[in-house]
Amino acid sequence: FDDLCHAMVPPPRKDSDLPPRLAEYIHSPKYTQGNIDFLLYDTVNESLDRTIELIGEEKVQERIALIEKLQSIAEEECREEAHFPCSNEGQPQKELAAKSCYRADAGCGYQCVDRVLTDYELAIDPNL
Repeated sequence: FDDLCHAMVPPPRKDSDLPPRLAEYIHSPKYTQGNIDFLLYDTVNESLDRTIELIGEEKVQERIALIEKLQSIAEEECREEAHFPCSNEGQPQKELAAKSCYRADAGCGYQCVDRVLTDYELAIDPNL
């Protein structure tokens, strides 16, 4: 964090949002062959597929649903408590963020997220 707040423009969401020449290039063999990022991506996906097969698709889907539910709860409950180095209006708020984030702009709102997870754990096992 450099004490400056900058507007972030989201990247295009799909190929049709890209200029045609760029979309064509990123899908060409010239770009993809020998690109270590694609090799890493394919390797990780293969490993993930094997892991899902070992655990079982149903268990994995149940866990994904739980994670998505907890994430939704945390987003709703923690929205007002997570303070980032820049406000929504683009103003620096370094001191406020220092109380809310682990470090710089990482883990902002972690205290609230921890509370959401603790509440969930206590709901399934009151003896914790």
